[in-house]
Amino acid sequence: EPPKLPPVSPKVNLDPSGMPLPNRVPERDSYATRVQRRIVAGEAGQPTTPTHLPNPLARTTKTTPRRRQARKVFRTLTVIALGLAALGVIAVAAVASYSVYEYSRIARTLPDPGDLADRASSFESTYIYDAGGNLLYEINDPNKGRRTHVPLDQISPYLIAATIATEDRDYYNHPGFDVVAILKAVYRAYRSGGAQGVAGASTITQQLTRALYFRLAECDKPDADVACYEKSFERKLREIVLASEINRRYTKEQVLELYLNEIYYGNLAYGIEAAAKTYFDKDAKDLTLGEAAFLAGLPQSPAIYDVYTDPETVFNRQKQVLILMVEASGEECAATGIGGIKVNTAAEQEQFICVTNQDAVAAILEITDPNRVFNPPSIDAKYPHWVNYIRFLLEGQDGENAQALYRSGYRVYTTLNPALQDLAEAEVKTQVDSLAASNVTDGALVAIHPATGH
Repeated sequence: EPPKLPPVSPKVNLDPSGMPLPNRVPERDSYATRVQRRIVAGEAGQPTTPTHLPNPLARTTKTTPRRRQARKVFRTLTVIALGLAALGVIAVAAVASYSVYEYSRIARTLPDPGDLADRASSFESTYIYDAGGNLLYEINDPNKGRRTHVPLDQISPYLIAATIATEDRDYYNHPGFDVVAILKAVYRAYRSGGAQGVAGASTITQQLTRALYFRLAECDKPDADVACYEKSFERKLREIVLASEINRRYTKEQVLELYLNEIYYGNLAYGIEAAAKTYFDKDAKDLTLGEAAFLAGLPQSPAIYDVYTDPETVFNRQKQVLILMVEASGEECAATGIGGIKVNTAAEQEQFICVTNQDAVAAILEITDPNRVFNPPSIDAKYPHWVNYIRFLLEGQDGENAQALYRSGYRVYTTLNPALQDLAEAEVKTQVDSLAASNVTDGALVAIHPATGH
């Protein structure tokens, strides 16, 4: 093993006191101007060009082909984006211009919305006949039936809130029609292949407009066999434009008052005052939350939601209305009891109806209380069960025209034969009476013509 050598210390210059001196560093001014050597050497007549050394801190970047290609693509995309933006602006301007033109064109052909209140009372009865053309029942028009006009401030705020939550939650904000609801209805119609039509998008203003302005002239003829409302995009567009004009000329409170006084609530009750009297024997201003939710669900289809023939269906409908009211009341109402559904009974009389889950449960128990009895109104009609069945069929065939049945002058001819019906009822009664000892209380009869099978 070789001997270990002592470490060699680097040579360091020391000052007189023994402290190390700094090493000398060559000094160079990188920014100094340099001249060519031949000029220094005295070579005259040669051009001189001062040369600067580059800044060592400066960064030089070379443009590669890839970067040039990226810049070219970026410029192309920028031009395309600007072009598309310009086309979008032009398209929006064109659509807006066309919409204004169409609105003006349609508005010029519409009836004057200023006579809205006068049209509200121009209704005609619907008549139901048997197979021989004998009158079975007259469905009265509002002026002849059970109908009492009341101002909006004499209607329970609960009823107003229930109607808004059920029929038109955004009533106080839209211009007579709801764009979002229309788009949703169009989408549903598209998904169903057009089978459902553009349904479920009508605001309260549109419903009133349709009932008072768009009944076809053919419906005035006794033997008319047509729907009372033309089902077309043009008619829907006219309805929207006229609803917008009505919304512009009338206050929300005026439109709502007309609507609540004209709508049909079933069992010959036209308007909310008649409905309150018919079902609860009280004035509209005294309706409770449960009673208001009960009534607000009826106009969609009065013959189906008949508490005297199918109470469970009506009670389920009331629950649906109460759920809509809870949802429309909002989270703040549920958490703090503040806020709720906006209700205006006059231009400057704003209030909010807050419905919580507890309120909804109490309202359901109020209506479904076993001690509550709904006494059916007397119906002066021949074969009342048959008449109600015909009303059910007419409403079920065209949901949009459920209200038209009670105001449009239909002449409905049915297959009922009075002589055979009386004979059938007598035979059934005889058979049921003979089986009374066996606790038989009801019977049914099927009659078939031997030769034709009819």
